[in-house]
Amino acid sequence: MNQDAKRAPWSPRRASPWRDPTIIPRVPRACKLEAPILRNVKALSRASASDKGKQGFMPFIQSTASRAIAKVAFICIAAYVCVASLLYAQSAHKLIVDEFVYVPQIGKFYRGDWLVDQRLAVIPGYHLLMAGIARLLDLNVAGLRAVGLFFGFCGAYAFYGIRKHLGDIHAARSAALFFFLPILFPFYFLIYTDALSVTLVMFAMWASLKNKHVLSAIVLVMSILVRQNNVVWALFLATLTAWPDLKLLFQQRAWSTFGKVVGTKFAYALPMVVLAAFWAWNGTLAMSTAASQEHPGMTLHAGNIYYALLLYLIFFPSDVWRGMGSFYLQVKTRPWLLLIPIAVIACSKVHGSPSNYVSPDRFLHNGVMSAVQQGGWLLAAFAVLTSMAACSLYRPKLAVAHGRLYFPFATLYLGMSWLVETRYAILPLALWMAIRANSPDRDERISLIAWMAISSFLVYGIFDNQFMV
Repeated sequence: MNQDAKRAPWSPRRASPWRDPTIIPRVPRACKLEAPILRNVKALSRASASDKGKQGFMPFIQSTASRAIAKVAFICIAAYVCVASLLYAQSAHKLIVDEFVYVPQIGKFYRGDWLVDQRLAVIPGYHLLMAGIARLLDLNVAGLRAVGLFFGFCGAYAFYGIRKHLGDIHAARSAALFFFLPILFPFYFLIYTDALSVTLVMFAMWASLKNKHVLSAIVLVMSILVRQNNVVWALFLATLTAWPDLKLLFQQRAWSTFGKVVGTKFAYALPMVVLAAFWAWNGTLAMSTAASQEHPGMTLHAGNIYYALLLYLIFFPSDVWRGMGSFYLQVKTRPWLLLIPIAVIACSKVHGSPSNYVSPDRFLHNGVMSAVQQGGWLLAAFAVLTSMAACSLYRPKLAVAHGRLYFPFATLYLGMSWLVETRYAILPLALWMAIRANSPDRDERISLIAWMAISSFLVYGIFDNQFMV
């Protein structure tokens, strides 16, 4: 036998595999005893890194028990904010803006007077429901404010169901964010249609995602009886649910299955038929002829679109920042995308209805519109900020397949209103929250705490008659 073969593997006369990078060395048996230790070290390292990511701005949470305590503390604080806001709203003895129309209308229905106020723009489904609840439970104005808070809880429950269905592991936190959305939270305590309108659309979307299309269509009809322009979301949900089948149909050119595809989503035609019947009977989309001058049908306006972009930047700065980074990378390979901010800035001097230039010091949206009309550096800042928000929405990360279909319908919904108001952006932003991918944990937690504080401040300012959102 060759003498070299008898030598130990560490003999200098034999080429060492450690010196030749092309040879994979054998691990000595002694080293195999250390493998479990190495695996444990790696596992601990991964766990440590994971814990750091989960802790975010709350590094004191290091165990399940402490996290449970933090959750209980948050629930207590959230409950305090809700109860304190409700009690403060109920202590206000003056009606707020549109409540001067809505509360008397509810009072008429309560007494059995079925005449509709000529200043009312919406179908009085909300007012009939509130009058029935007031009669059933013997409630006054303060009691009706608590009913609005109940609508808010129902909306948060539906939102939780949507996010849970989409696989959001933080669905409860997402629902809390929805509940404390600053432009929505104050309307739980105002006798306005918005809390009920948002809740119904959330339940309709949840039913749609679960393929309960008939139930979704029925809920959408109810939402149209609260606000007519919710018909846009019927179109959105019908398109969202039918799009995968339609896409496959066109790819395979299986035209014979077109009727079957449309037939399964035919229920969504019901809300559109109901609104068309109302329009034909009433003569205008607005409930009263006087209100139709402020809310003209079949016209598009840019004011609410730009104002919603501004609100998006204010309340979702983390999303805008990440979206801008993604947009910058896209511009490197597609320079033509620079046309987006150029177009947004060029059209930024938007106009509202005549009511948008009354009391700009009290109505926040009127203040923004008045500043835009004045021009100068305020208009320049408005143009730059809204263009940033628009650019950040290019190819966002979404939790819903084909979720980009949301954008044309949200644009249509906002463009249908000539009067610029903060509350017209509630549903587009709420639905955006339903389909968006979550931000990093730290950003979501910071947003939740900040939104609770902002919402409390807005409730105080509104019911103290200092301003109106």
